[in-house]
Amino acid sequence: MALTVAMILFTITRMDIEHVLLEVEWSTLLFFAGLFILVGAMEEKGVIEWVARNIFLRVGDNPYVMVLMVLWVSGIASGFIDNIPFTITMIPVVRMMLEANPIPNNTLWWALSLGACLGGNLTVIGASANIVSVAILKKSGHPISFFEYARWSAPGTILSMIVASLVLMVYLWIFL
Repeated sequence: MALTVAMILFTITRMDIEHVLLEVEWSTLLFFAGLFILVGAMEEKGVIEWVARNIFLRVGDNPYVMVLMVLWVSGIASGFIDNIPFTITMIPVVRMMLEANPIPNNTLWWALSLGACLGGNLTVIGASANIVSVAILKKSGHPISFFEYARWSAPGTILSMIVASLVLMVYLWIFL
């Protein structure tokens, strides 16, 4: 569908296709394709689900431990695995956790959401915006390595995860 619309727009605007294709960030697009293939293979083989079930379904019935576990494991995993497939995989796991031990006011869902979102800032591959930003930096002559990015992003990610932990713990304490 997207290619059809692109062809229609090229026809209407009479843009030079070769010039437009030179401006496309091919390395970024190919990286995304490879990342989604890798995550898809991990999903297909059940790796993500196995990790999720073996970590999350063994934490017991303490709501504070459950919320912190979901928040921090989701945060760390989202730094290295694309957050969308990880979150989709976690939905049935969180449902199972809630069936076994109900936690009020969607706190466990908030933990998953905050962990996946904030943890995506940990590495270059944690979020799509990070990948695009690093590609733009590279194109403008300021390349940044995976480890350099992580060195600068890790303190902010950890601090934001600590703040989220405190907020969720206070919220849980108020409503339990």
